[in-house]
Amino acid sequence: MQNKKKKIVAMASLLFLTITGSAYADVSATSSNYVDVPTQENHFLSTMGTSNSYNWGQTTAAIYCSGRITVHTFPEGQYFERDTLLVSVYKVGSPVPVDSYTLQNAKQYNNTVSFKNLYGYHYINVEPSPSSMKGTFYVDYN
Repeated sequence: MQNKKKKIVAMASLLFLTITGSAYADVSATSSNYVDVPTQENHFLSTMGTSNSYNWGQTTAAIYCSGRITVHTFPEGQYFERDTLLVSVYKVGSPVPVDSYTLQNAKQYNNTVSFKNLYGYHYINVEPSPSSMKGTFYVDYN
């Protein structure tokens, strides 16, 4: 009689684990394939990011931001202390910069400049002086 009870408990436990194990497997597979993000959070996520890398003298693609843009510059080669970079922010559709800043030390690696209170689509241009200087830049935005 004792062995019979052990077998019944063991079979019931095995059946329980089989049923609950497959139920959990279905739930985890479903949850990993579908994420429900509320509209407000989804908008917030889409306005944050990092641009591609661009060469000095190039203009970025349009960037949608809701607040701040930070430009990071990286020189390639040796330059003088007096060499500068003109970092300009343009609203898409406007030939006149919304804001600009002259970085005085163009040879500094990962030199940054931030622009605040920018909303909507903008693009960035980094112009070296003298124009023969080479380097890259990228943009963080939110």
